[in-house]
Amino acid sequence: MIPESAVGSVAAMGADVLVDSHCHLDQLSQPAAVMETAAAVGVTTLVAVSEDPDSINAVLQLRASYPGTVIAGLGL
Repeated sequence: MIPESAVGSVAAMGADVLVDSHCHLDQLSQPAAVMETAAAVGVTTLVAVSEDPDSINAVLQLRASYPGTVIAGLGL
């Protein structure tokens, strides 16, 4: 969960785009809710990272479901 105080911090930094450069959305029961919370504080793009063959497929599905928001970072 992103703290409410982060909202003001992002604005104070003058950031135009914030990217979560390493997350495991495939391991969450409600990835859409997490992405919604992230978007509320200015995070527009998330790099969903895989760690094994099973998670590669899950990450690719997330990318297909949320184009323009989820980038697939594939690895083993």
